[in-house]
Amino acid sequence: MKTLILFSVLIFSISCSSQKEIVENGTKNSETVQIIKGTVHVSNEGCPLYITAKIDGQLMKLYPVNLEESYKIDGLKIKFSYNLSRAMQPENCQVDKVVSVENVSK
Repeated sequence: MKTLILFSVLIFSISCSSQKEIVENGTKNSETVQIIKGTVHVSNEGCPLYITAKIDGQLMKLYPVNLEESYKIDGLKIKFSYNLSRAMQPENCQVDKVVSVENVSK
């Protein structure tokens, strides 16, 4: 009985685990991160900060919750990866996604 419960818990754990499969340079790997190219936009009106980037062929407007100050320059071209964030978007800021950015570079 104990073995059956342990086996059930193990199967449940495996089925609930999630794995990110992301493509970079045409190679699929669960550890590879998709690098996105985008442009930073800074404004004193409406949305204070957002990044425009082409994702899956569509131009998207992303609000980064954790972009470092050194990258908050209007018109700056950056490369980055991201994860969706549960954070709220700022008032008067209409974006497609609220994200947490990682691996940011100019």
